Amino acid sequence: GVYNTNTGIGDISLNSAYHIILPNPEHKIKHKLFVGAGIKLPTGNCNVKKDHTRLEFDIQCGTGSYDGFFYANYIIISNHLGFSINANYKVNGENKFNEKVNNSTSNFASLFYKVNIKTVTLYPLIQANYEYTKGLEINHELDYVSGVNSLLLGPGLDIYYKRISINTLWQFSAYEEIYPNELQLAGKYRDWE
Repeated sequence: GVYNTNTGIGDISLNSAYHIILPNPEHKIKHKLFVGAGIKLPTGNCNVKKDHTRLEFDIQCGTGSYDGFFYANYIIISNHLGFSINANYKVNGENKFNEKVNNSTSNFASLFYKVNIKTVTLYPLIQANYEYTKGLEINHELDYVSGVNSLLLGPGLDIYYKRISINTLWQFSAYEEIYPNELQLAGKYRDWE
């Protein structure tokens, strides 16, 4: 029966990547591999209050912590069919309220097909996404129900026109570790450009 909302600027991330393998345009099978690292800065407000009470951690605009992350991405494509795999690992810091999200991993693999229509390129795809973290610690006590251990599957579509891209993805829960009397994830819809 409680409904809370919060809007604002979130945490900013800065990252850099290095290409280990670059695609050769003369080869029929093209592939690339890059690795990267970055830092998330606590630019979002993590102390939003309603009626003089601080909102729960999961609806704050920011985490209030400095976090580091590492990632690798490998893509291979032949003709119009391609495969991509991405691995991410995040090391999370603690904020001034003694809150910390445990280190986390988010990995995905996708199978895609490239379709050129004049100046537009479409990539219909199927993606699997695995996410894991033990959850939120407050004063070094783990909130077990905040943990995530889930596998999501679903279709998506990436659209490219010149330097503009629109990406959509609908994911259904294929596996999720759920604690008794807790909500289950039905799915996710992501849309960004």
